[in-house]
Amino acid sequence: MSSKTLLLALVVILAARPSTQDPVFQVVKMGTSVAPAVAKSVPGFSAIDCAMKCAETTGCFGFNWLQNLCGLFNISSYENAWTFCNNCDAFILPMPQKKRAANCTQSFTYYNSNYLSGCESAIDGNRSQLTALCSITQNGPNEWWEVELVNATLIKYVTIYNRQQCCQEWLNKFSVQVDGVECNRVNLTMPFSVANFSCNVAFGSRVR
Repeated sequence: MSSKTLLLALVVILAARPSTQDPVFQVVKMGTSVAPAVAKSVPGFSAIDCAMKCAETTGCFGFNWLQNLCGLFNISSYENAWTFCNNCDAFILPMPQKKRAANCTQSFTYYNSNYLSGCESAIDGNRSQLTALCSITQNGPNEWWEVELVNATLIKYVTIYNRQQCCQEWLNKFSVQVDGVECNRVNLTMPFSVANFSCNVAFGSRVR
């Protein structure tokens, strides 16, 4: 749910496995101050070494690497509240999900070196509501976020996971549009955490 996720990967070469089955880890964030909570810490002299150890550990979904230490974590840690990590590098296995979004854009991307605030953060499969992991624009009257779906789809509702740490009330007046046609106008008096907003069965490929 990075300003941009870095398009880097670690390929782990294991003698006991064919190259077509080598696990590939993708970068979540380099030099981050927040990362998934660690379930197990083991020595590691490089990110490649950590990747090998994660691949050999049952239930390991990713790892944080910092100063010759591998912090292994599971998918539950990745999807829930992240913890402090002093300038570590975080990696995960690719998320096992069907691709439904082809592209996304937003009116403005808030910049903070420790935040994953690009539009991709709203559709990355991570439902954590930490501010640092949410899509963030400006606090203005005409901000917007839009996703382009792979195919035109019947849309009954849109689920929004609002950030939890502050400013939930900022997301209180907005409209939901499908292919430029408004299907719901929202005007809330109380902040929300997670909510579904009906579209009364719209059909299209662009949701804003």
